[in-house]
Amino acid sequence: MDRAFLEFYLAEGSPLENKFFKENPDKEYVVFCGVGGQGTLSTKTMKDMGIKNVKNITGGMAEWEKLKK
Repeated sequence: MDRAFLEFYLAEGSPLENKFFKENPDKEYVVFCGVGGQGTLSTKTMKDMGIKNVKNITGGMAEWEKLKK
């Protein structure tokens, strides 16, 4: 999901509101991006908008790829 749309998907009453987030309050969400910056911001946005169980892969996919080696 593109971070640019995240707030629209989470905002109550938005024409793009995605009810999946509200209908699954106990679901764990793991957020990541290429190098970590956008993932960190997305995690904060989700928490600020009421999604409680959000985790971020620190360093993004770049760091994850290093750990696989």
